[in-house]
Amino acid sequence: KNKVNQAITTLETQGEKIDILINNAVSRGLTSIFDSPEDDNFEQVIQTNIMGSWYMIKACANHMRRNQIKGSIINMGSICGQGK
Repeated sequence: KNKVNQAITTLETQGEKIDILINNAVSRGLTSIFDSPEDDNFEQVIQTNIMGSWYMIKACANHMRRNQIKGSIINMGSICGQGK
């Protein structure tokens, strides 16, 4: 979260403006409910795929609003999210 905000701040101080965000975060791994007593991999997947995307959306949307930019935010997924 902090790194995302720092990146946006750095771009703004350099006079850059964001008018498009393409979110394509992917983290995969086995998250078996039965085989592993640890939740580390599951939490990593959630942090990357959901929270990472959310932090980018929020930061870029606020940047666009502050700068009165009519931009686009595109979130991509993959067939890897499909159940077997």
